Amino acid sequence: MKTGGQIIAIATAACGFAATAVQAQERIQVTGYTGVWFEAQKTCIIEPFNKATKDVVAIIEPALSSTTFVKLKQQKDRPEIDVAWIDGGTSEQAAASGLVDTIDPAIVTNVAGMADQGVYKGSDGKIFSLSTGFYAEGILYNSKETKQKPTSWWDLWEPAYAGRVIFPSPAQAPFVPTFMLLNKLLGGTSSNYDPAIEKFRALKVSTFYDTTGIVQTAVQAGDVVIGAYYVNVTWAITDLGLPIAAAVPKEGLPAGDIRIHLVKGTKHKAAAEKFINFAVSADALNCLSEKLYLGPPLKSPKVSDAVRQRLPWGAEGSIANLVIPDWNEVNAKKPQIIEMWNRKVLNK
Repeated sequence: MKTGGQIIAIATAACGFAATAVQAQERIQVTGYTGVWFEAQKTCIIEPFNKATKDVVAIIEPALSSTTFVKLKQQKDRPEIDVAWIDGGTSEQAAASGLVDTIDPAIVTNVAGMADQGVYKGSDGKIFSLSTGFYAEGILYNSKETKQKPTSWWDLWEPAYAGRVIFPSPAQAPFVPTFMLLNKLLGGTSSNYDPAIEKFRALKVSTFYDTTGIVQTAVQAGDVVIGAYYVNVTWAITDLGLPIAAAVPKEGLPAGDIRIHLVKGTKHKAAAEKFINFAVSADALNCLSEKLYLGPPLKSPKVSDAVRQRLPWGAEGSIANLVIPDWNEVNAKKPQIIEMWNRKVLNK
């Protein structure tokens, strides 16, 4: 029979062992997105990773790409973020600014199953980011309140929709590519954005939205009838039981993707690499596609027939069918476009 002292000693030892086990669990900070994107990232990656991985815990924080980019610059010397999801375009800026580290395919071995278009390399041939799904900007519309399915970007300017239109603000990744496309359709050039500026001055919007969460709230409140929005997220809202559908404008859809990055200077590099490898696994990428109708950046994607009908490239297409902007050109023109937008559209 054990004495009281022996029992206390054993209990103390057990507590010490438990404390050691907890301490051995490394925590990494991950920035995700907002709204339905955030929920899908939690469901498909964060929660399964934390359940399957005993020595690492990932903590996800919702954020815009632009906000994450600013934080990475502020924390450049002492990063608090270990893994960052950033949209195409901002991804190139982060790489050029030296904020993200090289992703080694010998460590992140799931790169082997990814399509070439989803693996981004710098001029040195090294990987600086990996896609976790492709999206396209199309038209969201209320199927009950619109007389007919929209077929053109110019349907947003129909008088019947005045005051109930949404369009992304410069904080959203698709803003500049969509603006540049419409400017070109109006006869503008890379040195003349007046046609698009004048057109947008006449657009009667409910809001130029900064976050996807705002759109979902506006749709549920009935404040929005039509607007420019991610095709995939539009379908996700449809699944909530709302009379919302996505339309493909005949003039084309600017496309992009959400990318994952290893933050340069992270103190938890090995743990962050383990997380990234999990995030680009076939199971994770196919799950994001099922939840968000993103185009999976895989050599051999496996999604349900229902999801395949709603992918950004269509039921029979592939990544090769997407029209992806030259993000270096977009980045070069973005400051000029935003300055004109703020001065001539927002402050008209």
